[in-house]
Amino acid sequence: MKTEIKMAITFLILLVFAILAIASGESKRNSHSSSQSRNQSEPQSQSNKVFEGGDISIDFSSGSVNTQGIVDYNSSNSNIEDRYDSGYHLYMYRGSSFSFVVNIPDNVSSARLKIRHLTSMSGSEAGYSPISLYVNGKKAANWSSLNGSYQDDYFDIYRYLNSGNNRIELSYASDSGSTGYWINSIQLIFWF
Repeated sequence: MKTEIKMAITFLILLVFAILAIASGESKRNSHSSSQSRNQSEPQSQSNKVFEGGDISIDFSSGSVNTQGIVDYNSSNSNIEDRYDSGYHLYMYRGSSFSFVVNIPDNVSSARLKIRHLTSMSGSEAGYSPISLYVNGKKAANWSSLNGSYQDDYFDIYRYLNSGNNRIELSYASDSGSTGYWINSIQLIFWF
């Protein structure tokens, strides 16, 4: 009888350990599954992302040019000002430009430029600030009117990039435009 009780207790202990092991495996699997669900809502190839927002960036919000991962930058007829909404921004007007150089590895498979920017309003009407985006001297995009409040826009610039140093330039037309163009920050995001 004692042997049967010992065997029953041993069986119960093994059964409890088996149940705990299975439950632990389910918990890990659910945690992994939950993590995958979050990643699926992010941009495609997020798991292959090499640089996350901010690793290659320019930010003007502190009142100076704060860069990370930038080789060099140049500004022509543009200023850092705080007169639009009491925060600091790069201010551009007719004939001004801002350019910067980034070094791109040779095995990049995708790249987007994120710009947080706005166009000043003209009274209660939308403003007019004709801006062109150049990558290595080739026009990649242009726009002229944005909201009077900050918005984030993404530009796919991969096809204009080379491995090594690349110059990216924002240029305000010299012959037209009536309101200011403001940049809060710029980020380059790319994937292998």
